[in-house]
Amino acid sequence: PVLIKLLHLLTKDESRHFVFFSKIVSAYFDHFGLDCLPLVEEVAMNYRMPLHSTMHDYRRRAIRMAREAPGYDRALPVRNLFHFLEEIGEGRPEWQPELRASIGRMKEHLRM
Repeated sequence: PVLIKLLHLLTKDESRHFVFFSKIVSAYFDHFGLDCLPLVEEVAMNYRMPLHSTMHDYRRRAIRMAREAPGYDRALPVRNLFHFLEEIGEGRPEWQPELRASIGRMKEHLRM
């Protein structure tokens, strides 16, 4: 029960982070257009949790945490990113082909 409560609190914090960063990324798209798309792909395909390499057995612990937390979905942030990019495409139809191709590359790389 304690872990579940903690994860719910973290989820609220992560939601705030997502809103904050989505506003920043939107501003970049507004200013730089699709030129920033390769940077979004790079981050999505290579992101690791901060300090992941400093914790002993990080990967094993992360897997255990995921198993112990019902409803935890580690792919959710990336799916949210895909949805975010699709929304950008709705506002700029001329970008849709490149955004769809980018989402496809990320899905392939991340095996989704």
